[in-house]
Amino acid sequence: MSINQKDIKILWAKSAGRCSICKQELSADSHSSPSSITLIGENCHIVGDKLNSGPRHQSNLSEEDRDRYPNLILLCSNHHNEIDGDTTKYSIEYLHQIKADHEIWVQTALTQNQETPNIRLYVNLLNSIVDRLSLSYWDSLSDDYVRLLMYTNEIDGMNSLVIQLRRVVWPMDKIELEEALQEVGKRVENYITHYTSISCPRSDGTSWYEDKHRYNDVKTGLPYSDSSEKKEKDYKTHFNNLWNLTVSLNNLAEIVRSTINPEFFLLQGDFIISDELGTTSNLAGCVYFPKTYVII
Repeated sequence: MSINQKDIKILWAKSAGRCSICKQELSADSHSSPSSITLIGENCHIVGDKLNSGPRHQSNLSEEDRDRYPNLILLCSNHHNEIDGDTTKYSIEYLHQIKADHEIWVQTALTQNQETPNIRLYVNLLNSIVDRLSLSYWDSLSDDYVRLLMYTNEIDGMNSLVIQLRRVVWPMDKIELEEALQEVGKRVENYITHYTSISCPRSDGTSWYEDKHRYNDVKTGLPYSDSSEKKEKDYKTHFNNLWNLTVSLNNLAEIVRSTINPEFFLLQGDFIISDELGTTSNLAGCVYFPKTYVII
């Protein structure tokens, strides 16, 4: 079987000729004639094209349907190699999400020039939130955050987002949306301020983890008499901050869908907090669906 031209045209059109992961333009520019333009993108299969072997081949999808647009994702060669080399990370479901998010990004970018300056401001702020909080990966990131683990670039992203949202001159147009954007900024600041106060960077500077020494006496190295209570209180505050941040993201997504982009994270659905190792539930893996704020 092979991919027919109709499906290829749909894929390239909906992807705007860009890699669905890195957004690289996948045609080599030519100043001569259209016939000399080189296409460097790759039409990649989400469910593997081979029934019995290859990356992500295990599926009930027919051989014919594997070559249709719904099962295809446009990528650069580097990311094609990456998704096929790490099928644990790049699962079938995850690739469908990446494809859907990219097509929403394309739609937003294409309509941006047709919208008012205020709408463009909102869209730019939303793009910053999606990028700096890595919202496409929120499920897996939240599992790290529950365990007090963060990469330094994630911390930097949150801090830069807080500063960006503080500096906005709000047009007072879509008030509910503006308030939701500001609320996300507030919840991000609460989360990252407390997290960095109870954590410390690793020696190589790439990531942070729980600072257990802060509960010990500096001179003796022994735990303070109230260390258990203080540690428990700190973690409760940490988890509640994560909870409230997630609530603010869900509220924002709902308002965005009702005001400027009905497809904003529609396929992914609600943002959750994943606790696969059961850090919060006596080692029994669980998932939380934050809907309302908690008092800290």
